[in-house]
Amino acid sequence: MSDVRSDRVAAPPYEVDECRGVLRVYSDGSIVRSTKPSFGVPVHDDGTVLWKDVQFDSTHNLHLRLYKPAALPPSAKLPIFYYIHGGGFCIGSRTWPNCQNYCFRLASSSKP
Repeated sequence: MSDVRSDRVAAPPYEVDECRGVLRVYSDGSIVRSTKPSFGVPVHDDGTVLWKDVQFDSTHNLHLRLYKPAALPPSAKLPIFYYIHGGGFCIGSRTWPNCQNYCFRLASSSKP
């Protein structure tokens, strides 16, 4: 039995699907997500809400963004809410302006 080798070079992956400029699926199954939204919306940060990004799972590189009304004393207890954007965990980000603005409104209306 002879050893048969293929001299063919695999073709580079090609784009098979694209969604709103933020998600691209390639023929090899890889997916590339854009960090920028496909729409231009300004962030309305007027300083009334304090916020910061934190990593809560380094193994999976998962982050969340925390919001708190700025005018409250440090000891004030606030309700906690979770906002999980739509997009089926494929499209969207906590960093997108529309998500940021929505969370600013929620946090600024929170009462202790």
